Amino acid sequence: MFMAVVLIAIYFGLPVLFLALRKPIPLIEKVGVVTVSYIAGIILGNLPFIEIDQGLAKELIGPVVALSIPLLLFNTNLKTFKTAAPSIIKSFVCAILAVGFTSVIATLYFAPKLDEAWKVGAMVFGVYTGGTMNMSSIGIAIDASDESFVLLNAADMIWGGLLLLFLLTIAKPLYAKFLPVIDSDNHVDTGEVMDDRMYLKGSSISFLLSAIIVGIGMALSFGILNKVSEIIIYLAVTALGIWASTSTYVQNLKGSFGLGNYLLYVFCVAVGSLANIQNMIVTGPVIIAFVGSVVFISIGLHLIMAWLLKIDVDSVMIASTAGLYGPPFIAPVAKAIGSPQLIPLGITLSLVGFAIGNYGGIALAQLLKYLIE
Repeated sequence: MFMAVVLIAIYFGLPVLFLALRKPIPLIEKVGVVTVSYIAGIILGNLPFIEIDQGLAKELIGPVVALSIPLLLFNTNLKTFKTAAPSIIKSFVCAILAVGFTSVIATLYFAPKLDEAWKVGAMVFGVYTGGTMNMSSIGIAIDASDESFVLLNAADMIWGGLLLLFLLTIAKPLYAKFLPVIDSDNHVDTGEVMDDRMYLKGSSISFLLSAIIVGIGMALSFGILNKVSEIIIYLAVTALGIWASTSTYVQNLKGSFGLGNYLLYVFCVAVGSLANIQNMIVTGPVIIAFVGSVVFISIGLHLIMAWLLKIDVDSVMIASTAGLYGPPFIAPVAKAIGSPQLIPLGITLSLVGFAIGNYGGIALAQLLKYLIE
């Protein structure tokens, strides 16, 4: 009992520490709290003098992910699409189609080399249409192994880091050689940038609303199947989170996005602690190759579609960032390409992609399982 309390304190306490150290230690901000949390979890889980209660960690992961989904969706402003630049939306649709097609092809190719190929393919689609939380919710829904979570994140760090460096430096002048360049002043400014901090009142109300939504999802699961079904719960909380975001009151709650991010970091520490380094060494290279092929082939397909549709370079880069990275990386890329007014729309796109990734990833998992088996 004492060790369980200590582990829970570590899971929830380490993200608080990392958030507090972001300013004094800029490296944490550069690397990302998500990455630092994963690494800390892996180290924790492989320390010889600490015994991880895997049952406890797994029981914690499910509720944390379910609660975070509505919190991350509450600030989604779907009304911005009425005034948004059509080229950015077209580019985002192209990015999703490219990731979906590439995920299927990669899964079929790597299936003989990877036991959970269809699960990995579904999670890769999810993580590259909205972000890390897609990977976790889809993985839990389809019962992916803990090692797959951590290995996918490791592969994402490797390829994602290289790609982000490319986007922040030479991507725009390179893309501009074959994509149209539009004056940034012609793009639509769609509002304020999302606040990722937590506030006592706003975060508390948001947490209560999220708990109610999760409760409704569980009730639906029992009502339909007479048991807890992760698939039904995650699909339900995603839909209810989007519905709640149509309320101006819910949309303006300060702290919901920050609290959702915090729960994501808790998830990262907990799932990292379940990773077995020996298993990662054996399976790692295959998953790294899998993820790399999806990332770079999908980018190539996205660029080809953008060229055919004559989509401008800024729209392509913001749409790529929204799908491949999620909200935290929109601002750095938008500023690097000289279009900061696209930040709010990019964040909205990434949140919409988060919802699409949840539904699409779970559906794609069933398709991939059918094709392989």
